[in-house]
Amino acid sequence: NNVNYTETRTITLDTTKPLIVFNANTDADFANVSRLNVFINVTASDAGGSLVQNITFRVYNSTTLVNESTVAREESNSYNATLPRDGVYTFNVTTFDYAGNSNTTGTRTITLDATKPSTVTFAAPSANDGSNLSVNAIPINISATDNGVLNQVVIRLYNSSNDQVNISTSSFLSGTSNSYFVNFTGHADGV
Repeated sequence: NNVNYTETRTITLDTTKPLIVFNANTDADFANVSRLNVFINVTASDAGGSLVQNITFRVYNSTTLVNESTVAREESNSYNATLPRDGVYTFNVTTFDYAGNSNTTGTRTITLDATKPSTVTFAAPSANDGSNLSVNAIPINISATDNGVLNQVVIRLYNSSNDQVNISTSSFLSGTSNSYFVNFTGHADGV
């Protein structure tokens, strides 16, 4: 009896998509940040048995892919995408397992705005610098313009000792140009 055997081969059948989720420290959906980078952190795993082969991070502007990076790991992975300019970007992450199955996170939107507002000026009826007023209210009107999105205006009132005695913050603003008026009242002489 002459018998011959082939080597033993192991085959893994895997029709299950790998799992991928954003971790808590990933930039939030619809965030508005004062920097030129997007931080993405994900965890990928594969319950199908063939293991995660790679994870691809993608960042888009309104028309095209602007940043992409692929890593080969099966664990928590983070990516810090540096971008060239202020703007609205979207990002998502795709993972593949060794069987060719894939899965993609939801897409998040982020606004990057690292440029300070272009103008912030006092407008009427604000008092002129150095004014002496015989009133018990201090009206302040601020006009501000930003090349991106103007988020809020904060007005702080200081006394002659440079101690902050009042503060007022606008509610969320939209657009590129806004005015914010506040009338500070109830302050003693010398403010």
